[in-house]
Amino acid sequence: MAKKTENPVQDFFDAHPAVQEIYGTTDGYLFEAKQYAKRHADTLKEGKRTVETFVNPLFIDVESEEVKA
Repeated sequence: MAKKTENPVQDFFDAHPAVQEIYGTTDGYLFEAKQYAKRHADTLKEGKRTVETFVNPLFIDVESEEVKA
């Protein structure tokens, strides 16, 4: 079982490492499908209808500089 932290997004990625990104609504719900996050956000009060995308840190591309000897 995954260890619970104060960060539900990180908890989700710890439990599901193969998921590349998730979508969160302002009331704290997380979704794997953006369409479901948008539908849920539409039920929230005006001004709270935003959806934020979270990318799994395991899938972030890191550019490295080539070291010349």
